[in-house]
Amino acid sequence: MRIFKGWLAAIVLIAFCVVPAKADFDDALAIFAQGDYQTAFEEFKVLAEKGDLDSQLVLATMYVTDLDVPQDPVLAYMWLDIAAAQGSDLARRALPKFAKNLTPEQLAEAQRKARAWQPTP
Repeated sequence: MRIFKGWLAAIVLIAFCVVPAKADFDDALAIFAQGDYQTAFEEFKVLAEKGDLDSQLVLATMYVTDLDVPQDPVLAYMWLDIAAAQGSDLARRALPKFAKNLTPEQLAEAQRKARAWQPTP
């Protein structure tokens, strides 16, 4: 769990420093910074489902941390896999670390879900 919290901190820090201004993402990040993790989770989820790579990274890490949101390592891996497919080097590097915490069945399910994912309009 400590590794995942480190990844969450790194991703949120990167988001604060290098993400171009995007109103919806910035709003979700501000909600996150205020400690309203459930609302931030819902905001990031909507953005991730629409294809926002940065939201996918944050959502993936939220799925494996203790922040008042549902923990689901399969969905965490799925979102990282989707972000990696969109070109995120950070996600690509994190995938093997996340995979170590999954059973072979969970890994196969996460990969299947990532392949089947389509952004919502």
